[in-house]
Amino acid sequence: MKANSRFLYLLFLIIVILSLSFIVLLNNNGIHYELITKSSKNIEETSEQINKYRINTSLNDIILKDLKKPLDPQDFNDIRNKEELHTYLWRAIFGEYEKDPKAYRNKLIEKSKFLNERNIKNIKWNEKLLATLHHTLYPWLYGYRYQNIGEIIESSHGKGIVISVGDYQFKYALSTIDALRNIIKCDLPIEVFYNGNEDLSKENRDILLTYDDIYVSDLKKYFDDKILKNSGWDSKPFCILASRFEEVILMDADVAYLRDPAELFDEEGYQRTGTLYFMDRTLSPEPNAGTEWLNSWMINPLPETTNLRFLNGTSTSEMESSTVLMHKTKVLLGLLATCKLNEQKIRDDVVYNMFLGDKETFWIGFDMARQSYYMEPTPCVFIGKVDENNQICGHIGHVINGKLYYWNGHIVVDKYAEQLEYVDYETYSYDYIGSEWNGDLSCMIINDDKNPPHKMSNSEMNIYRRILAREKLKHFIIPEE
Repeated sequence: MKANSRFLYLLFLIIVILSLSFIVLLNNNGIHYELITKSSKNIEETSEQINKYRINTSLNDIILKDLKKPLDPQDFNDIRNKEELHTYLWRAIFGEYEKDPKAYRNKLIEKSKFLNERNIKNIKWNEKLLATLHHTLYPWLYGYRYQNIGEIIESSHGKGIVISVGDYQFKYALSTIDALRNIIKCDLPIEVFYNGNEDLSKENRDILLTYDDIYVSDLKKYFDDKILKNSGWDSKPFCILASRFEEVILMDADVAYLRDPAELFDEEGYQRTGTLYFMDRTLSPEPNAGTEWLNSWMINPLPETTNLRFLNGTSTSEMESSTVLMHKTKVLLGLLATCKLNEQKIRDDVVYNMFLGDKETFWIGFDMARQSYYMEPTPCVFIGKVDENNQICGHIGHVINGKLYYWNGHIVVDKYAEQLEYVDYETYSYDYIGSEWNGDLSCMIINDDKNPPHKMSNSEMNIYRRILAREKLKHFIIPEE
């Protein structure tokens, strides 16, 4: 029933678009006006054409009024329908990135100003519908840093790392950036975002700027924060959108990389889709409120979504968002929909009640916008040291093609503890459906048949020891006694 009503809704809108386009075609060719001047024997026919025009115009007014209605954060059927229609109209007007990347980018830069047009009476019917939808879905997008989508695309260049940082995470961000520059030798530019002067002190901003090729930007100056009210996890997709880079590695402040993250841009999945997502561990393999909510409105999910554990009720978590890769121009529609799910009203009223934070909004937003994405199929690992209870206590990490890239949680045992301790890592084990954990989920129980421990390689251990030695020298995280 839900699928039928959604189909009829979209079909109705498409019929409206086609009929309005036909009227525009008549007017553009002067046919409508020629009919008015025809001889008296054609007056009846002319009258019929005028009546059709009035009917279609009234129909257009009705649909525009419907599209302009404020979105109810609880009504995800409506939100999804409008996101999907937004995508259909967008692709009909601008085309698709995959078919001609250069032409698509140029068209967005040169032909997208109508999306922020205040007087929509003077633009084409299909553009009028898209502009109305665009404003309804993303009322926070323009009027601050950007006046149109073309400015966002035109200001985005090259590849870079983006990190959202406040004073609380500053010490971890400083350690991460220092390790990337001095141990990993990563030369990607880095843009650090913060949420207003009270979020990250000027002193800490100035310290970050002592590193080469670092930019520090206030996210509050980019979009309408009266709507967004960004403050934490929810800032992350907006940081991608606001960043000066076209190809972005979004990473948390407390990640610990053992390899150059720039290598991730070469992964086949990223090259194909413009995204790279990583799996979270499998927890509570049973139906849950989040899965039930998602299945209540997510109709006809993308092929990559149908196999996800969260959708199928085999895990309460799917994605781990401490590192996310996006090609901004290529996946702009999916990124905008992800941002939508992190608006203050939507996240507080619904989304963050269904799962922890921003992490699942990345793939859900992309599915809403019918934008393909790539979830790295390798399960996450748990990295630490095997104890006397045959369990690994530590942090979630990620391996691609046998290479350990990074873990989340940095180089301390528990960043929330009053007394911080450095980790002593040497082993990791892969997650699997049915994996067992201790009570506070800080340790994975080893099952030699399903997740036997793997030793870190000599080169991985060498990088880790060098990061740890530099931390003990510089005392970014744990103050010198």
